[in-house]
Amino acid sequence: MPRKIYDVVPPKVANKLENAVRDLGVAKATKKKRTTKSVKINKSPRVESKIQMPAIDQKHSIKKWVGIGVVVCVFLVGLFLFVRLPKAEIQISPTLSEIKLEDEILANKNVSEINFIGKVIPLKVLEDTKESSQNFPATGTASNEGRATGTIRIYNKNNPATPVTLVSGTHFLSDSGKYFVTLAKVTIPAMKNKVPGSIVVKVQAEKSGEEYNIKPASFSVPKLSGTSYYYSIWAESTEDMVGGYTGKVKKVTKDDIESAEDVLTKKLISDAESTIKSKISEDEIILDDSVLANVISTISDVKPETVVESFNQSASVKITALVVNKKDLEEYAKKVISEKIPSDSKLLESSLSIVYESGLLDFTKGTEKISLSVSAKSYNTVNTDELSEMFSKKGESEIKSIVESTYGDKVSLVDVNFWPFWVNSAPSNVSRIKTNLSFE
Repeated sequence: MPRKIYDVVPPKVANKLENAVRDLGVAKATKKKRTTKSVKINKSPRVESKIQMPAIDQKHSIKKWVGIGVVVCVFLVGLFLFVRLPKAEIQISPTLSEIKLEDEILANKNVSEINFIGKVIPLKVLEDTKESSQNFPATGTASNEGRATGTIRIYNKNNPATPVTLVSGTHFLSDSGKYFVTLAKVTIPAMKNKVPGSIVVKVQAEKSGEEYNIKPASFSVPKLSGTSYYYSIWAESTEDMVGGYTGKVKKVTKDDIESAEDVLTKKLISDAESTIKSKISEDEIILDDSVLANVISTISDVKPETVVESFNQSASVKITALVVNKKDLEEYAKKVISEKIPSDSKLLESSLSIVYESGLLDFTKGTEKISLSVSAKSYNTVNTDELSEMFSKKGESEIKSIVESTYGDKVSLVDVNFWPFWVNSAPSNVSRIKTNLSFE
């Protein structure tokens, strides 16, 4: 059956179409769905119509523009990297020549600055005095003996009654067999009315030892044996004899005193040197043998062979040190060795080596001669700025060829590095070319 074609849409159909379009607009605003929305309009079984919205075409359009933006960004970044990032670093190692020299200078306390012509540098004199005392043990040994002592009463019953005189050192023998002697001359009174005369005297054991510390005893006089006096002269003690002993004790030897002097003076000298070193700066040095130590006095409170456990030793010392400034030595050495370098060369200051040794010293005048052994390396002058301009847009082989043709054997090594990795020549921008000297 042939379709009907309406030139004018019937009212009912027009209303349905208007409602469908309005619903489609609301769906887009809320973004609830991105699928194709269709509205089917039926007026009668014979009339059908569909309206579709282009959502898929809009999605493709957004992706298209995003893709274009990414491409543009990548292009701009690549252009920036191409123009700004490439750089070149060229390390040039000049050929080094070694120079050595020997020299002698004078350090003098009376000058304040370096005299290159007169070969004189300043010197400073520092002094410090230390004194102290210390106890030291005695190491010698000696026998220490003690003799027992006590008192006895000597009796005289000599008949006829007469006084008896005994000389100093008269021996008395105890009933236990121990000898004691009198310490002074004594006279024993005569017997009266049959009562023996008597006198109390002090006696001392003939030998040392604890065995002479005897209890009260009776005594005879051995030298009177065979005479009538042997039985009429005798003695008795009423108290113990005491003080008898033998043993070893410490005594001071000559070596003890000398050793104490040595130990104490060395300690004082070391303390004085430490004090002086604490007064100098990091740039100042004291050369070997530039320190004079004087021992002012040493006194011991005992003499050799004195029996004591320990003794006291005292001493005082004075230290004089000659101090020079290391920078003055370096400045002088740099000056004299630079005069040996050709005008088209430079001194490699990091290679400067100085060995100094103290010579003749005069602590009174404050002077010191110093021997110098100086060595250093020099290299030919290389104009790195000029080379950087010549390296513009040049590859590695061309750069090395430029250096060789300009400086020849005055350069020992050329190391070329480009960055990033895909770059194979120096950039046209000279500021991106770094030419440095390497001395490693």
